[in-house]
Amino acid sequence: MTSRRLSDPLPGFVADASAVINLISSGAARPIIESFPIRLRVVSAVSSELAAGKLRGWNSSERLATLVDVGIVEIVELDDSVEECFESLVIGAAADTLDDGEAATIAYARATGTVALIDEKKGRRICAARFPELDIHTTVDLLTSASVSKLLGEVGAADAMFKALTEGRMRVPAGDYARVVAMIGAERAWLCSSLPDHVRYPHKKVTG
Repeated sequence: MTSRRLSDPLPGFVADASAVINLISSGAARPIIESFPIRLRVVSAVSSELAAGKLRGWNSSERLATLVDVGIVEIVELDDSVEECFESLVIGAAADTLDDGEAATIAYARATGTVALIDEKKGRRICAARFPELDIHTTVDLLTSASVSKLLGEVGAADAMFKALTEGRMRVPAGDYARVVAMIGAERAWLCSSLPDHVRYPHKKVTG
């Protein structure tokens, strides 16, 4: 299982769709990505998922395209060597399979030794169970890292976290609730509908 502490300086990443959305929503995607030693990689299946999201009013696809145009994000393709891994993640029972974007991200990371940036709980669960050697992290890991704090300052990093939570509706792993609330403050945590009620309203009495 991966360590939750990111190295400093930051490694290179291949990002799933949810991580791309959350990073873009943070408002600090460009300086954060520019701090990586290599361009952020996004598999073409994820890029296609984001493009399809335009039908639901998202603009992540256009914002991703801008980051590609300025040369800090690279859209990558899967080759034949990862086909078996990819198919094993998309074929089977629904509880044990992933959508094409997540599966392609994991297959690419496994084949290239890249750090996978995955925010969805199911994807992280399946990845940890089947590929425990793979280094996986979340956008929360990234935004709470020493590197991002140094880059943006504590206030800037907290603002980026708050925007990812409110604009990107970023999901936070249960084990990270405390550090996220400590970072953004309890006053702002209650504004984040993507956080569960017991985190937003810790003093609320449970009835019934």
